[in-house]
Amino acid sequence: MTTEAKVDARPRVLCVDDEASVLAGLVRILRRHFALTTEGDGQAGLATLDARGPFEVVVSDLQMPRMDGITFLTKAQERAPDTVRILLTGNADLQTAVAAINNGQIFRFLCKPTSPDELVATLQAATAQHRLIVAERELLDQTLRGSVQTLLETLALASPRAFARASRIRQIVAEQTQVLGVNDWTIEVAAALSQLGAVTLPLDLATKLDLGEFLTEDEQATVSRLPRVTEQLLAHIPRLEPVCEIIREQTSDMSPVTPLGARMLRVAADFDALEAQGLDRKAAVAILRERTGVYDWGLLDVIENGEGQTEAITVEEVRPEDLRVGMVLVKDLTDCDGVLLVGRGHAVNESMQELIRNHVRRARIVGTVAVSVRRAIADAVGAAT
Repeated sequence: MTTEAKVDARPRVLCVDDEASVLAGLVRILRRHFALTTEGDGQAGLATLDARGPFEVVVSDLQMPRMDGITFLTKAQERAPDTVRILLTGNADLQTAVAAINNGQIFRFLCKPTSPDELVATLQAATAQHRLIVAERELLDQTLRGSVQTLLETLALASPRAFARASRIRQIVAEQTQVLGVNDWTIEVAAALSQLGAVTLPLDLATKLDLGEFLTEDEQATVSRLPRVTEQLLAHIPRLEPVCEIIREQTSDMSPVTPLGARMLRVAADFDALEAQGLDRKAAVAILRERTGVYDWGLLDVIENGEGQTEAITVEEVRPEDLRVGMVLVKDLTDCDGVLLVGRGHAVNESMQELIRNHVRRARIVGTVAVSVRRAIADAVGAAT
């Protein structure tokens, strides 16, 4: 018979002070209410934040050797922005308080000696503040994630070609971020939403853009305005400001000040357009290299070498009603009248499944659908040998 270890539900607090007697006093006062961890200097405190976090609250003395409390709390804020910070000091001058608030972004500034009741009450208020910070961030994250997902599903239904093109661009950008070790959600979201403005295009122009066909001067001018249209559509969604910047700057030629995400998006979109014309990877990249000063050549190297492709792809034919979430269409899926339902490169989602089922029930789709099945390259090699 096994028993589960009892989970400590007390809020986790890190106390940092170079005086052992002060730390002992904090433990004696606070241990009934909080799960305490103590460290004797700022460097050790930062190491504990990294190794044993997250903590709801961190309490620091001001006057410590090697690293003072303001410096420590400033660095702690960079490492753990959700952790609430409290500064203890016996030297309560105005300049110190201002520096602590401005640089360390502290929640409370307490003067020594502090009564046990005041100390406990302050930390209880700090843990309540931490819960509020986390709850608001999670709510905002969920709202943002839901908004982006709704926009993508709406784009998939309103403009299958634009959504399919965005899906292909997103995959190309994902290859680049993987190779470069870039972990930035704004780049992925910018790639996914990059074609949102295409819902304003006439059907014939959207088709020409998706197929990489020649555009007249007027058509090219219309297409060139799409990033601005997309930016305007996204402008009122909180936390998408950096995404809007990437989308806006994607039309800029390569320069040191051009955001990395914008450079990735520019090369991915233009590479996709050339692939749509039937060019293979190396031929498409060769054409892009001829456009001096437009692209980041390091990104072109990544695309040319296919370094981000970690999966082997096989193509299978399935019935439309057997399409599963995550399958990627190799060719456009049209109805009996040739109307596009799902564009090539589109990964099937639940709303698209429903659309296809409705057409199947009405006998508006016949035959099979070509889809790609992805497997890890290592698995594929193992199976072949």
